[in-house]
Amino acid sequence: MRPLLEDYLKCVVYLYPSVAAAKQGDKDGGTGFLIAVASKFGGPPYYYAVTNSHVIARGSPVLRLTKRNGDPDPRELKKEDWTHHSSKDDLAVCPLDISADTHDFEAVYIHQIGVTKQDIYEKYLGRWINAGNDVCMCGRFKRHDGQRTNIPVARFGNISRLPKEPIKHCSEHFKEEYLQESYLVEMRSLSGFSGSPVFVYAPGGFPVQNYDTENVELVIDESAHILFLGVDWCHFNSHDDVIDRSGNKHPHGWRVESNSGMAGVIPAWKLIEFLDREEFVMQRKQADQIRADEIAAIERNSPITLDTDEPLFTKEVFVNDLTKATRRISPPDREKKET
Repeated sequence: MRPLLEDYLKCVVYLYPSVAAAKQGDKDGGTGFLIAVASKFGGPPYYYAVTNSHVIARGSPVLRLTKRNGDPDPRELKKEDWTHHSSKDDLAVCPLDISADTHDFEAVYIHQIGVTKQDIYEKYLGRWINAGNDVCMCGRFKRHDGQRTNIPVARFGNISRLPKEPIKHCSEHFKEEYLQESYLVEMRSLSGFSGSPVFVYAPGGFPVQNYDTENVELVIDESAHILFLGVDWCHFNSHDDVIDRSGNKHPHGWRVESNSGMAGVIPAWKLIEFLDREEFVMQRKQADQIRADEIAAIERNSPITLDTDEPLFTKEVFVNDLTKATRRISPPDREKKET
């Protein structure tokens, strides 16, 4: 796989049981990451923290970001601050108010996913996404995760099976067993990476959405080699009987657990569906309206003009300034045991 861009590691955040644990860099908790949805108005994007529902249900709702000066910034979130997927997929999200002016982070942009389940099945699977594709998981290695500053690691592997058959899963949040759509990925990994973003690599580039045409279409971008595949949610271990040299099982039924190297990844389209829920869409619309009203008020009260009679403070200038306040990841190349 090509060298991973540092930006993809910077989208990772850490989750802890408490603010004190986050400040001390305790080894409890899990992994999450940041995703961004562009404002339709053109201002700064809307940021969300993403992780697995079971990470929150097990008592790690506090999120730790890193400030630009390297200091940790715990956010005192409660379980109730996280919204869980209504279809029982192992996903939880929480809106965040953050800025690149104060925090050192990047985010996966929703347009870097840019595909629905139908697109994946009709245009991607078996063509650009298939068994054998290189994948990378970015997450928290608890034995050496950065006590003061989040220092995530990258782990690598390959797609082993496309999400053609769901996997049984029991969530602590929903308290019942259900079927989770999932890629199987052979990953040089151990348990403990739940909530990590997983990226897939294609040497020839992926098709991306072309917004320059009247109708959005997929076109091949030879520079776009990395696509967000989904969210790691489990790690599978094997359990085998202890036998003697003759193949006889141990009289007490002893079994031994071994690492299968296989992880489960919730497909990206599940996250798209989640962030398109009415409550999130309405929140973004209301915020966009507030921004539009603020700009309209500025335009109505802009008596200062230049010699050219052009307004000193225009909508275009304001939007550009807002956009500069955040950075985005460059376009992409550029158990059964829960982990």
